Amino acid sequence: LDAATKTQIKASLLQTAFTEPKEIIRHSSARVIAAIGNQELESGQWPDLVPSLIQAAASDDAQSRQTAVFILLSLLEDFNTALTVYIDDLLNLFSQTINDTASLETRSLSAQALNNVSALIEEQENIDSNQAAKFAGLIPSVVNVLDAVIKADDTTNAKLIYNCLNDFLLLDSQLTGNAIPDLIKLSLQIAVNDQIDEDVRVFGIQFIISALSYRKSKIIQGKL
Repeated sequence: LDAATKTQIKASLLQTAFTEPKEIIRHSSARVIAAIGNQELESGQWPDLVPSLIQAAASDDAQSRQTAVFILLSLLEDFNTALTVYIDDLLNLFSQTINDTASLETRSLSAQALNNVSALIEEQENIDSNQAAKFAGLIPSVVNVLDAVIKADDTTNAKLIYNCLNDFLLLDSQLTGNAIPDLIKLSLQIAVNDQIDEDVRVFGIQFIISALSYRKSKIIQGKL
């Protein structure tokens, strides 16, 4: 395909992703955008993709914010190191969208995206201490999302957020700070609360088991 045709196809996919009323079609378009984007980012093409998505994710329209965050998450899931140059911008963006007042789904997507950003931070030859501290400071916001989805009886998103927390156990301590003992305490509270969905309580128990395996020293330090 010539450059003009490629540009037309990409523009059409973006338009569909942001204007299609049916979520399943928006998400399908988003996945295709991410697949093309990851290939082109590696070769230095489509340079305006990520900046335009960051701009859309900060817009006043709730659906546009959610769609943009979903596409960014889809890009990040492929662990493309070409996205490393956007770490600071992504941290700043997701620190806002994780508190989105219009959409709990956007908040959950933002938490999942942050989880993938943490992998980019850690994969650098030398961990940037400012980026690590910024990420560590956002862990309480991830916990707030977990609390919100539990209150909304959203077991699907509760599992997705717990997947993030489990990944946090494997991160360099620069990125987690003193959060691990607090996450364990939270999971203990969830596990014994019979007012919470039993599947979510199981997620809490599984997190505690993983923490015992991966972060025993943190548990001892926290005197849990």
